[in-house]
Amino acid sequence: LIAYSNPRPSGIIGVLIEEGDALIDARLTDGTKDIFIGTADGMSIRFEEAEVRPTGRAAYGVKGIALGDKDEVVAMDIVPPDRSGSLLIVSRHGYGKISALDAYRRQSRGGKGLITLKITPKNGKIAAASVISEEVRMDSEGKLFLLTDKAQVLRTNLSEIRSTGRITQGVILVAPEEGDAISAIRVIGSLRAPGEIVDPATLAAAEAAAQADGAAGPDDVVPPDPDDGARLAAWLGLTPGDFEGVRRVLTRFPPAERARVE
Repeated sequence: LIAYSNPRPSGIIGVLIEEGDALIDARLTDGTKDIFIGTADGMSIRFEEAEVRPTGRAAYGVKGIALGDKDEVVAMDIVPPDRSGSLLIVSRHGYGKISALDAYRRQSRGGKGLITLKITPKNGKIAAASVISEEVRMDSEGKLFLLTDKAQVLRTNLSEIRSTGRITQGVILVAPEEGDAISAIRVIGSLRAPGEIVDPATLAAAEAAAQADGAAGPDDVVPPDPDDGARLAAWLGLTPGDFEGVRRVLTRFPPAERARVE
């Protein structure tokens, strides 16, 4: 990532792309996971990330999957370290399926891969795919949002999609309007489980420390010192991760404006 640490206002080259090709996705990873690639014609491959040799920023990369005639890559994702979870496949005509990742054995990078969806005129080619955890799949609040070519947003519950085998046509998830088709998907689980906003013991300790320092009590409208991340996060009812994100945004404000916003 150090190669991307000094971007210019006009941007920097992230990868070299041949004429007629396009970048479809990019993910952060640590070099120890598996990579999944899916194509429009229903093929997919899963291989170890270690097979992708490190290169400079301005490089073409290496072949992930061998494409058939007129086929193209439409999806890429990272498989979790424990190799658990499922693969969600959604087709252009609104069909979809969920299959266990165990059904997709590891292969060598650059091969033709395995069939991941049986393509028919009824279900259409693959539009997108995503690796999802078991927790998100069974989450009663887990949602699958589908975006169409005509910028329509459709939604369905992940828990309503039953698991099927790897070589199947899938089931109807949504029905795009005539002349429209699915172009992208996004899986969203529960933002936060009940009772997980802040640990009561942590909150009580923060309140006691604030009162011991002569700071404002929990019912006061004056927040703790903005530089005291843990105490301010508790005061706001945020998790530490939430608070760090807020603070990164605040640092972009001019000092006077930042003080007012804080």
